[in-house]
Amino acid sequence: MRLRKTATPRHPALVLFVFAFGSIVCQAQHMNAADAPCRKPMSGAEETECFVAASKLQDKKLNELYQQALKVVESDDITQLQKAQRVWLRFRDATCSAEKALYQGGSAQPMVYYACLEAETRYRVKDLEDTYEWRIEKFR
Repeated sequence: MRLRKTATPRHPALVLFVFAFGSIVCQAQHMNAADAPCRKPMSGAEETECFVAASKLQDKKLNELYQQALKVVESDDITQLQKAQRVWLRFRDATCSAEKALYQGGSAQPMVYYACLEAETRYRVKDLEDTYEWRIEKFR
């Protein structure tokens, strides 16, 4: 008579890792971030609309700050700032397109995309504030 083995994971450490860190991965999504807008419970369509509006608001903030920064830097610095902004825009768009692709065909795809645009733009606003706000204040 052969004894039958019970189904046990071959790699218990891997199972533990996935269990322990799997929830962290879910929380890392832009729409689940602690500082994300649209945190109150709502339908998927309402959440998408919220992220569309929030991304437009961040885009407006970014454009205003960027224009202010261009006014207070010297010509060589303007060229560098413009170059950095163009590269950042390509990075943001590629990042959010890649994140959106993870949800291809799913109803969450638009929400994920706009949540990413909002978050990446919000981070860029913070970055520009950290870098240029002192000059903007100084030369107002």
